[in-house]
Amino acid sequence: MDQDGQLTTSGRVTLTVDGTRMSTYVAKPAGQGPFPAIIFAMHIGGVEEATEEFCTLFAQNGYLTVCPDLYHRQDNGIDF
Repeated sequence: MDQDGQLTTSGRVTLTVDGTRMSTYVAKPAGQGPFPAIIFAMHIGGVEEATEEFCTLFAQNGYLTVCPDLYHRQDNGIDF
């Protein structure tokens, strides 16, 4: 919920980037836009629960926030 008690909308969407699928977490503020936007850069561990919580917190404060999986082209079996 935002400061006025309205629910934000959040979740993952899949984008196609250069022919590959990229998961992106999106958190949208409640109400009608336009909204200022933030592109949130994930850490090397990926788009994890804590990252999603930060994005949702920004949305609750009025910012459309997206966090793309910057390593979407990497094989899933690679450890960093």
